[in-house]
Amino acid sequence: MALAPSDLLDMLTNYEVPLEPIDDILTGADESFLHLLLALDAIGEIFKHASEETKRIHETQIISTWPAVFKWSAFFCTSSARDIDVDSPYLFAMASRAISWAWIHLGYSDKISEVITSTHGTVEIATKMWLIEGSVTPPPRFVASLLLMKLLNNDPSPKLRDRVISAAGGAPIVATTAIRRLNDALTQQIVNDWAYVSCVSLLHHLSLQEYPLERLLLDAGAIIATTRGLIRTAEELNSGEFEYSSHRHGLIDTLTSGFMYLSKTLEAGTGLFEIGQAIDAGIIEAFVESSPFFTLMPAENWTSVEEIFDWVIPKYLVYGSVIRAVSENLCRLPDTPRLQNIRHTPAWKAFQFMRKLTLERLLVKKYAKRTSICCGNEKCEEVKLKEKFLECSSCHTARYCSAACQKADWKSGHRSDCEGFRQDYVSKHPEAYGKRDKIWFELVAIYYAGFQLPELRKTTRREYPNNHLSQFTLIIDFCRVPPSFTLRIFDERKDDSTTSSQSRVQSLDESDQAFIAKEGARTPVFCYLPCGNYGKGFIRSAAGATSLLWGDGIGREPFTGIPRDCGDSEAEMMDLLQEIAPMRRP
Repeated sequence: MALAPSDLLDMLTNYEVPLEPIDDILTGADESFLHLLLALDAIGEIFKHASEETKRIHETQIISTWPAVFKWSAFFCTSSARDIDVDSPYLFAMASRAISWAWIHLGYSDKISEVITSTHGTVEIATKMWLIEGSVTPPPRFVASLLLMKLLNNDPSPKLRDRVISAAGGAPIVATTAIRRLNDALTQQIVNDWAYVSCVSLLHHLSLQEYPLERLLLDAGAIIATTRGLIRTAEELNSGEFEYSSHRHGLIDTLTSGFMYLSKTLEAGTGLFEIGQAIDAGIIEAFVESSPFFTLMPAENWTSVEEIFDWVIPKYLVYGSVIRAVSENLCRLPDTPRLQNIRHTPAWKAFQFMRKLTLERLLVKKYAKRTSICCGNEKCEEVKLKEKFLECSSCHTARYCSAACQKADWKSGHRSDCEGFRQDYVSKHPEAYGKRDKIWFELVAIYYAGFQLPELRKTTRREYPNNHLSQFTLIIDFCRVPPSFTLRIFDERKDDSTTSSQSRVQSLDESDQAFIAKEGARTPVFCYLPCGNYGKGFIRSAAGATSLLWGDGIGREPFTGIPRDCGDSEAEMMDLLQEIAPMRRP
């Protein structure tokens, strides 16, 4: 005969909890204790399906009987955990399931959740069950993952996270366990939507901004596992098998959770590391394959997903490693109906923008071989094709027409400039970008400068007729999409900042002034590059062009071969990508 919720709660209250775990309690030797364990399980099931009125009636009783529920939960968890390696892991699976469901469904109101979370030992017990969950057979049901996620959801401060770390035995164990659970959820024959959502949401709650555990989770592969989960989920949705089932709604929630986690973490570190991982794991394919279902997401969630592809990744398309990775993945996209029909989905605008920008940056590299530059030695005015110059083997930026000019420039100042660049930037951000990224960034910067300089020349001559062009510094901010341009007058004796109509106002701090004082005479193109830190980080760098860039006849000339409207048609764009995308060697 089924018992009412009040009877079940009274049953747990009226029985005294044994002082020590008894080995045969869970084996059925004492039926009364077994009934108490089943009562825990029944409480979870009853309140899962209870009406709001029933829940409201029992709220006060649940709060008053919670100490008894907690004591019995701790007792059953301790008793079953002692036998997990000796007798039967089914005992632990049974107890863990009963405890987790009871706590999850009892905490249906803010008042009850606060009481549960504030009880000393709840987080610790939930953590222990979560740690052992993956080591039992049958495979984990992920109920403990769901419970731990819900407990952390009740408190945004680091306090509960610190308790989880302490109970688990250290942050590295928490990080590896969280990723293992997520990978376990993906190995199921059918994507367990609520299990995936629970595991990803748990990552989300553990990844407090600038909290040490976040970095450990990313290093353990959180972005890779999440991205692969998105691809798997999109495949199931596109199969049409679950079109009219509740499982379909769960899969939509799965997509939302995965993309929201990525939108939060792609710039958590340097940006390049995280974005590179996501691209290699297939985030572009996941975006395309999920495109038919974005209309089913809440509007605010879709905005965050769209921002990944029309803002975050495009910002980093100034780095060669990102340009190469995106172009390769675009070329390798499977020819599916989603790729053919994406233009009819909300994803089309962001996808098209990212693809056209990638193509434009690839063309910059392609046509750069035609670029004529001036020798890096200030006393030399030799101008010829870039590939015919000698290149500094240290910074890969300065170029010279002869060995004599290279030696002269080294003695006259490049020695300190070259070492200064490496120490000032690369040592502070060793993972930010390498030599190839530096070369590609320089080409992109000069390319954009070439299109802006004709208009900027007119502005300077019209508004500042008494200033020589060599006094101006062009600042390109690649942390914006599209990049913004700022024209500043800089004199070591007097710093006067002014901006053109196309740019944003930004004052120079002392470090910026020192940088321009060192680089300005030789390099009038001065740039901000995105560098993670949740979208706020940047690196200052110089594009390596000489002051002759301001001279008449140089502005557009090196890049007149690049059509600004290239790749307008779908076939033309894919043909160009296939032609020039730099494929990595296996």
